[in-house]
Amino acid sequence: MGKIITYAARHDAEICVWVSPSFSEDHRKLIDWLNENMTEIAFFALEIEVIKIGDSFPAPSFKVISSPNEWARAVKASHAKGVSEVKLDQLHFWQELREYS
Repeated sequence: MGKIITYAARHDAEICVWVSPSFSEDHRKLIDWLNENMTEIAFFALEIEVIKIGDSFPAPSFKVISSPNEWARAVKASHAKGVSEVKLDQLHFWQELREYS
């Protein structure tokens, strides 16, 4: 986590994604706390696993462990003036996909 925050500060990041095979409860709570207290950066924790269906090649599967609350609404509200209609349509698509899964 220290490396992620250091990288974010150095590159003025707006989004940080931490991918790991598993997260402890303390790490999940840390990501939740950061999302509640740092409005400039959005933090995501994703667990990765490999899945295989039948004879298919192995493929990665990501499970969202922690993400900012009201992420899509915050992005839409903060960038709506400078975002194209296409980008808003893409955001809507991903919101619906996330709700579906």
